[in-house]
Amino acid sequence: RVRRLLLPIKGRLEATFREHKKIYNALEQKNPAKAGKMLKEHLGQLMTFVVPLEQEHPEYFA
Repeated sequence: RVRRLLLPIKGRLEATFREHKKIYNALEQKNPAKAGKMLKEHLGQLMTFVVPLEQEHPEYFA
């Protein structure tokens, strides 16, 4: 549900793609430390959107 709520946010789809590509590239380079760092950054970005969504749509997070 969260993913569907995030899709209409302008630029979020493209940003998510870029974030996933960075994680993939780090894994492809066999660099788990970098992949972990990229994943933490990605999840951190995600949380900046999830908190307001939770306030706006509490029924999805119950």
